[in-house]
Amino acid sequence: MTIASIALTVLKDALRRKENLLIVIAAAALIVFTLALDFFGLGGVVRIYRDGGLRIISFATAICVVVLAARQLPATLKSGTPARVTLLAGKALGVLLFAACVLVVLTAVFTLAGLRRDGLVPWPMYLQFLYLQLLMMLTLTAVSFLLSAILNLDAAIVVGALYYAVGLGAVGVLLVMYPYLGGAVRGMLFVANYLLPQLIVFDLHDRTVHAENWPMVGAIPLLLITLYGLVYSAAYTGLAAWVARRKQGRAMV
Repeated sequence: MTIASIALTVLKDALRRKENLLIVIAAAALIVFTLALDFFGLGGVVRIYRDGGLRIISFATAICVVVLAARQLPATLKSGTPARVTLLAGKALGVLLFAACVLVVLTAVFTLAGLRRDGLVPWPMYLQFLYLQLLMMLTLTAVSFLLSAILNLDAAIVVGALYYAVGLGAVGVLLVMYPYLGGAVRGMLFVANYLLPQLIVFDLHDRTVHAENWPMVGAIPLLLITLYGLVYSAAYTGLAAWVARRKQGRAMV
């Protein structure tokens, strides 16, 4: 099978899964509910609604990606199909296509539900936000592949979701605490900074929320972020394929 045909198979399977549909429906309902609220009479302050909408879109897409990506390797191991890098590349492309579908659907809901909020979607910056979200989801897919090759399915999903949450939420806290940490802890964080892909690199949330006060991300930074995502995604996908082949080899002995 070609990479394209594998990707289409994964995409079709993702579109048929009820849990993915439920996540998207719940996220869409939450977006509509958030945009319908009147925060202390600050309905004209679109940044409040923009902030909530972007967080819901990113979180829902990440959960869909982690759940879908974590299922791919266990299914491959169960079927006995050799876990080649090209196979995982096709599966990664399929997961990424599904992530793009989720982003498009939730963006449509966000836009339509916010029609009465003038200037809710800053489109130039928002398109960059979507592009970087796709790079983040590709990286998260590769990490989920490796987690599912090492852990069981449930553990891989939980750790993958925590990796997303901690990767975006706790980095700022760690940066503040870093000068006050002991040498050993600082050394561990230094190693982890380069060993693990940092999802916050792809996060354009705050910049998009305050798009009126920030310039667009330049072409060179976008190129460097793209290379960062592709290198880590390729490395983690290759490592996941190697771990999976080792498992298959031991199972045959």
